[in-house]
Amino acid sequence: MNEFFKILNEDKLLRRGYFINLISILICLVYILLYFRGLPPFIPLFNQFPWGEQRIVKTVWIFLMPTLALLILAINFMASGIFYRKNPLIPRLFWATSFMISFLTLLFVIRTIQTVL
Repeated sequence: MNEFFKILNEDKLLRRGYFINLISILICLVYILLYFRGLPPFIPLFNQFPWGEQRIVKTVWIFLMPTLALLILAINFMASGIFYRKNPLIPRLFWATSFMISFLTLLFVIRTIQTVL
């Protein structure tokens, strides 16, 4: 396991990239915690559904988005360690995917909270 982190720590781009991903998810969580008390009991989270009760969920479900982003980040981080020796480009693609997911999650949460408030 120590060798796993050593391999990824040597690549500065991956190290900084995954750190930025983690910071983005933490900013998302802090933003949710700052405005959580002011949110109504139900919020529209599933915007792809037709208008009505299917779109709204309890406010606590807002934590689903950063949790999923963190799970995807962890999976991509582990996959990066596995594939790094075979081809260094693949972990960079995993990093880019994680970055897009964490950044878009941050934007989604900010937009959802601003819409509700």
